[in-house]
Amino acid sequence: MNKLNQGWVKDASFVVDQIEELSKHDPDQRFTERMDLERIGMYGHSFSGAITVQMLMNI
Repeated sequence: MNKLNQGWVKDASFVVDQIEELSKHDPDQRFTERMDLERIGMYGHSFSGAITVQMLMNI
């Protein structure tokens, strides 16, 4: 179960990284500097809740 959780945390981290990149370098300028990256929210239930807690612990 720990290996699955680690994989899902990596997936969630990848998504956050992609959002940050999109905010910096959006070729169409639809997202550039329009997202408050200091206030990204995440929630979940069951396994997703565990991933959310792990993401908070990794900050």
